[in-house]
Amino acid sequence: MEGEACRWGHPRAPVERERVRVRAGRTTEGVKIVLARSEGTGSEPPATGGVAVTLGETAAGLDVPEVVIVAVAENSEAERSGLASGDVLIEIGGQRPRSIVDARARLSGSVHDDVVVKVRRDGRVTTLRIAREQVRR
Repeated sequence: MEGEACRWGHPRAPVERERVRVRAGRTTEGVKIVLARSEGTGSEPPATGGVAVTLGETAAGLDVPEVVIVAVAENSEAERSGLASGDVLIEIGGQRPRSIVDARARLSGSVHDDVVVKVRRDGRVTTLRIAREQVRR
């Protein structure tokens, strides 16, 4: 890797630049490396993740369809948190999901951030905290 080192003297004196070669496995003294963002990277979204589940929707006689967990990925954070097939999503992050698309959006977010869900299982309502993880789509 090559770079430039600037030596500063008096505030009004010209800046001296010196070529510096940095080699792997060797110490280079007197060099400060600053990594600057390139144009456009500031708008990139943070790492995103989700909850490793397959969702389904029921609408039989309901004004608003219910979102149901069809499958939970093995060895996932969702499985470790206690989410199970057949659970009906009542709330995600304090909001009732209006559709399967809405539920997917609410389950998505930054990797390792938790999402709190309320599910109905066998007539009982249970609250679960699930860590989002990198999910293959």
